[in-house]
Amino acid sequence: MENWPKRVRANVALSIALASCACAAALELAPDMGLYAYAAITHRDRLHTAQVQGDQVPLKYLTFTHLTANEGLSQSNVNTILQDRRGFMWFATHDGLNRYDGNTFVVYKNNPSDPASLSGNFLTDLVEDDQGYLWITTQTGGVSKFDPKTERFTAYRHDPGNPNSIGDGPVTSIARDAHGYLWLGTEERGLEKFDPSTGRFTSYLNDRIADRSNKAPCSMAPKIPSRGHREACC
Repeated sequence: MENWPKRVRANVALSIALASCACAAALELAPDMGLYAYAAITHRDRLHTAQVQGDQVPLKYLTFTHLTANEGLSQSNVNTILQDRRGFMWFATHDGLNRYDGNTFVVYKNNPSDPASLSGNFLTDLVEDDQGYLWITTQTGGVSKFDPKTERFTAYRHDPGNPNSIGDGPVTSIARDAHGYLWLGTEERGLEKFDPSTGRFTSYLNDRIADRSNKAPCSMAPKIPSRGHREACC
């Protein structure tokens, strides 16, 4: 990529190389099927791609297939794309969770009359854990855990009467660490740590957030060591 022209106008689009998932049945995927990601740019009306997994980073021309609402995608704003261990592609959109097997979409949405449905439709991020569960963050419904065997969801929402529940407000991102804990980035409640084994959330708050929410003051909030000998609030 060092030889690419300096003045490049990046054109980001929902484009997927379908070779990895269209060649196998949804539930009978080859165990050694590689996961590939491509970065696409346009320069002088030519499409270039860089393969970012593997020993080399070649530039070549590719033909892209565009997946839109016409093909069954529930909504055109896609925040996150994930390929799970079975080979399914998952798309977190502003209106539902989409599963794609290389041919068709299955869409999951919130159903107010079904507590085992997705907790919200405006989705921001998702991650897969070691057990194959999907964890989906939402703008208004906290976090949902999806069990691919039962295809049911477990919702984790804010509960004012439970200090160990997730904080109120939008959840924007999620990551999983080596110990199995889930870390959630929020718009209004700082950083949240979730222990799936206990179902307990721990909030790491900034001083101003703690004061504004009338929750625990900084001295009572969880502490993390700073680079010096003092401890600082998150």
